[in-house]
Amino acid sequence: LAVVIQGTETPSVWIVEPDATLPYRQLIEFAGGPRIRGIAWSASGDAVIIGKHDVASSDIVLMDSGK
Repeated sequence: LAVVIQGTETPSVWIVEPDATLPYRQLIEFAGGPRIRGIAWSASGDAVIIGKHDVASSDIVLMDSGK
């Protein structure tokens, strides 16, 4: 499970694994305050795709596990 935290906080994406010893792991924190517009797992389940929007630009970011 991937979770986005934003609002008054610096936007960040967390991976949640309820059965893990440490169930919450921060994947990335976006400095400068862009808005996270969407998040999805890749079909293989080894990457997270994040859509972010800032005042001057919008980006799609792929975070893979590096396996």
